[in-house]
Amino acid sequence: MTKAEFVEKLAQETGLTKTQAKEVLESFTAQTTKTLKKVGRVALSGLGVFTVVKRAKRTGRNWG
Repeated sequence: MTKAEFVEKLAQETGLTKTQAKEVLESFTAQTTKTLKKVGRVALSGLGVFTVVKRAKRTGRNWG
């Protein structure tokens, strides 16, 4: 599902306009990102757990 599809579904199911639904989604994303940066973990019952994972640096490759 794309962001646009998600916004459309959110608008349909909540009675919000697409603009309002997009603002809600962007606010949710921003707050989740801020909390992850600060705390490192966000748990939402019924949705899942978001965590920050540190990974080792690696060399990327472009096959262009």
